[in-house]
Amino acid sequence: MYSMVEYLKDYEACHQNKLNRVLHLIGVPAIIVALMIFFSWIRVDFFSYISLSVSWLIVFAILIYYGFLDIKVTLAMSVFYIILNFIVSLVVGVKPSWASFSFFIVLLVGGWVLLLFGHFLEKEKPAFTKNLVHLLIGPIFIVNEVAAQFGLTLCKIDDNSDL
Repeated sequence: MYSMVEYLKDYEACHQNKLNRVLHLIGVPAIIVALMIFFSWIRVDFFSYISLSVSWLIVFAILIYYGFLDIKVTLAMSVFYIILNFIVSLVVGVKPSWASFSFFIVLLVGGWVLLLFGHFLEKEKPAFTKNLVHLLIGPIFIVNEVAAQFGLTLCKIDDNSDL
């Protein structure tokens, strides 16, 4: 397993074009929300009285993985994923409707179109084609980029990083 800095450097290498980064800023969260919508429709019952969506289980599993990479990043991503998943749970509900299904399709397809168009402009294959873990690193990269716009340092990607 690589360090967080190594993953982010590798991911950044495929995302040098400014427009590609902007498209990812929109496309990555769109895909995350779409997947949260889909997995919120699948429920798992525990002990006959606790029902949890698979979306929550996936979020917890991803956060555990992040915990092995970097605790500061894990805390920031916890806020991001938990708030996003909570909003999705409230808005979409436990059963699909035509409106929520349409929203899911638009976000999923639209998000991927934005990402693929960005990589077309970049003339670089998506980072996940080299390593599927980058599907989990992309959201960190996006949150890191947004945090930097507010003067916050979530994770330094330069060579002097001391994660």
